[in-house]
Amino acid sequence: MPSLITRSLLAVTGLALLVALPAAAAPRAVASILPLHSLLAGVMQGVAEPELLIPPGQSPHRIELRPSQAEHLSRAELVVWIGPNLETGLRKPVAVLGSNARVLTLGEDAELAVLPTREGGVWEGHEHGGHEAHHEDPKAESHPHVGHADEHHDGVDPHLWLSPSQAAGIVRRLADTLSELDPGHAERYRANTATMLGRLDALDVRLEQRLAPVREIPYLVFHDAYQYFEQRYRLHAVGAVTIDPEHAPGARRIAELRARIAASGARCVFAEPQFEPRILRTLLDGSTARAGELDPIGAALTPGEDAYFALLDGLADALVGCLTH
Repeated sequence: MPSLITRSLLAVTGLALLVALPAAAAPRAVASILPLHSLLAGVMQGVAEPELLIPPGQSPHRIELRPSQAEHLSRAELVVWIGPNLETGLRKPVAVLGSNARVLTLGEDAELAVLPTREGGVWEGHEHGGHEAHHEDPKAESHPHVGHADEHHDGVDPHLWLSPSQAAGIVRRLADTLSELDPGHAERYRANTATMLGRLDALDVRLEQRLAPVREIPYLVFHDAYQYFEQRYRLHAVGAVTIDPEHAPGARRIAELRARIAASGARCVFAEPQFEPRILRTLLDGSTARAGELDPIGAALTPGEDAYFALLDGLADALVGCLTH
């Protein structure tokens, strides 16, 4: 039988070995766009830094991966994206990922509430404010759509991050997935999730108060990307400048929009930083409406866990700034 000294030495040696063993590495995670990256960074805070695949100033609709981006994607163990109806150029690269990668396609996640696309680019009255987010079958029959030509092909509006309540659902889904992949850090993921959910609740209250004075003021957006935001805060968007943001509207469309601006009393028409806004000058010529800018992605923001909050605060600031002056 080992002596007391021998047993003590063995115990100390075993403890030293346990201390020396490195903690399990967190999964290499990649998010497609800045809002998703920000939410993912918040859940992984203190564990690892996720990679951002698409730079903030680049439109996700027309992404063509550079070699460095393709390498990040190929090395990923977790890939988070909305899906091929938003990040169209990622369809094939994501499809060929090996079995080592877990792909979280949020636009097809049955646990997240989604909205159907709106028909056409002109909306009457507050009809858009009466819908609630619901669970959509991703195989449902396609609806007439707005937005990019490849966008909304399944009848689901893919801009689902533009509401704090939607972001809360995304955060929970990210935390569940990370905990499955990396149970050693599950407790930290849960703690980070609680922090993020608290921040999202505070953001929601702040936006509700900030946007209340402009709820009834009509405006047009560049393309139909803001439905989740509009419905959450009961805003009065009355149309979108373009059905396909990659192509300028034709003469007939411009005439319809000018008539819509006049008939609705729209106070502002909003461009986006990712697209050429010259068309706005044509639309606003002779009109009392003003030009503004909304950014659904965060083109000028620094990636990180705070970026999502800056993005939605920026939307509210832009709306209030244009609609109240």
